[in-house]
Amino acid sequence: MGYGKDSSIGKGRFDIEAWNEIHIDHNAKTFMTLSPFSPEGLNYQRLYYEPFTRFGKFGGSRAYKNAFKKPLLLADTASVIAFQTAPTEPYIGKALNKLTDILEYEDTVHQGYSIVIPIKDLDE
Repeated sequence: MGYGKDSSIGKGRFDIEAWNEIHIDHNAKTFMTLSPFSPEGLNYQRLYYEPFTRFGKFGGSRAYKNAFKKPLLLADTASVIAFQTAPTEPYIGKALNKLTDILEYEDTVHQGYSIVIPIKDLDE
């Protein structure tokens, strides 16, 4: 159920054959993002990114009026962001609202967050 040519043929399914837990030390100042995110309101020192426009769609019972949300401008996956001090969470970004002009759907929120992994600080 959904949109797109591969929505119903099982694309993206996989099996996990082995599981090894690793610890990532987030005590750093420079990070790479693992998904698109919203840098709006972040107190960063430097940000390097490619713009990414998300053309989101409503699903299920909300797709019958107008399936499309307003386009969102995000920083794309693999963005590099440097902070003055290390962030306290292993993710960055913010939730975004005002995604549609349909009054019944004004409670819709897009999760503009990304998990980050530390990389070598830019000043080193």
